Amino acid sequence: MQWWIGGSSEGNWVSIEDRYTVDPEKPAWQLDKKEEATDLTWYVNADWWNTDFGKDIVTKKIKEDLNINIKFITGDDTKLNTFFAGGDMPDLLTVFDSNSPVVQKAATWAMPLNDLAEKYDPYFNKVAAADTLNWFQLADGKTYGYPNYSNTQEDYDSGNIPAKTAFIIRKDVYEALGSPVIGTPEEFQSVMKRIKQEFPALIPFGFNSIGEGTGSLGDTLQDFIGVPLETESGEFYDRNLDEDYLTWLKTLNTVYRDGNISDDSFADDGTAFEEKVKSGKYATMLLDGTPQQGGNLQIYMSANPGKEYVAIDGPQSTKGNAPTLNQSGITGWMINFISKDCKDPAKAIQIFTYLLSEEGQTLMNYGIEGKPTKPKPTVV
Repeated sequence: MQWWIGGSSEGNWVSIEDRYTVDPEKPAWQLDKKEEATDLTWYVNADWWNTDFGKDIVTKKIKEDLNINIKFITGDDTKLNTFFAGGDMPDLLTVFDSNSPVVQKAATWAMPLNDLAEKYDPYFNKVAAADTLNWFQLADGKTYGYPNYSNTQEDYDSGNIPAKTAFIIRKDVYEALGSPVIGTPEEFQSVMKRIKQEFPALIPFGFNSIGEGTGSLGDTLQDFIGVPLETESGEFYDRNLDEDYLTWLKTLNTVYRDGNISDDSFADDGTAFEEKVKSGKYATMLLDGTPQQGGNLQIYMSANPGKEYVAIDGPQSTKGNAPTLNQSGITGWMINFISKDCKDPAKAIQIFTYLLSEEGQTLMNYGIEGKPTKPKPTVV
């Protein structure tokens, strides 16, 4: 991969002298007097990313508060490499792999968040987690990327971290079936048959897209039924050969042969899966990544009151093991950067501060009180 550095090795440090005076006690987006809207391009290294901005009520509020227009660009690793090889860098850039060269060599193409905060928006340091900033710090002592979602040790110690995996069922289906229990393989098979009989337009059971992996039927299901990670003596445990897990795989195979798992579920990509979530096509789902699917679930709920998805216990261990549900660590999920060619890095760091603040988090997670909303997944 070629590593191209933007127009300046130091970045585009714009002047804010006629716009605002920084205040450590107040976010810069509330101070900025820039009249014309700032146009920014934001590349997300995911073909499935939603590129709409300013159309739904949540991003429309962000657009108004920050006085910005964001053009989202999506792609894959090939397109990402083209940016670095060709020199036409976006203003902001989001990638997934924290160990990739893009992240490890961020000092060559991105602007340090520490310096951006000091110059343009010191309030950023009040809303960004110090542990997270330190985790992503490079050899030069500066931090260039910040994850959209991560948990520090303090978060874990609080005991308030929700799991990101859930077994969910449409409320109308659940109530029509008499709130059934789906804990054992036999109960699961029985309920799937009933769903097919009473709700023939629905797919009884769905799961995250398989892609090149296992969707939510691999380690996600293993975690859900409490398959151990190691032996009692601390040695490697082959979870794929666990008797409990194999029992549930055989159960799923039976459910599939009964016609209660769609053939498409094994071929659908992320976009196709999300479209089915948005339309409530699945009666039940073993869903991994609930924060990322929150927007899709909200879209369906807003359009179908009383039919929203609710979480229930779902499949359980046949051996009595407790679930060991997974969560994001400090590395998080998506890592976001401000490139050295950013047209307005002052406005860019304001976006980070806004989305990390209590106000931004409330907006992204809950929308605007009293108004039906179709929120988009948060970037920062």
